[in-house]
Amino acid sequence: MPINPRLVHISRLLEPVDGRPDGAWVIAYHGQAFLTGVGGSDPEPFAWHDQPHEPVEGFAVITREELAGALRVNPALLGFMQQSDPGFPKPLLTFREGPIWDADAIERWLPTRQTLDARDRSQPRS
Repeated sequence: MPINPRLVHISRLLEPVDGRPDGAWVIAYHGQAFLTGVGGSDPEPFAWHDQPHEPVEGFAVITREELAGALRVNPALLGFMQQSDPGFPKPLLTFREGPIWDADAIERWLPTRQTLDARDRSQPRS
């Protein structure tokens, strides 16, 4: 089942976390949670017990299905695009249902993306 981006919750922890001197975020979706650095860097699974937190405003994520729709490709093709385009942004993190990306990173990449060459249909497949 595709990820519903409206159900991805991003919170800033209000108490210090070992190994995260600049602060930490928790990115949660359907019972799964990842502890990350500010901005979503260096994610690791996290046992979320509703520690003191505040919502992060203005940080948007994009799902595999949304990204495929924006690129007008099948979601299954995104894996190939990731391998073939060195500038393709890495996913922020991957839930059981699939990856999510930082929407700003995708917006910066879109104008520079490499287009996939279409097969010349007049030629036989090799």
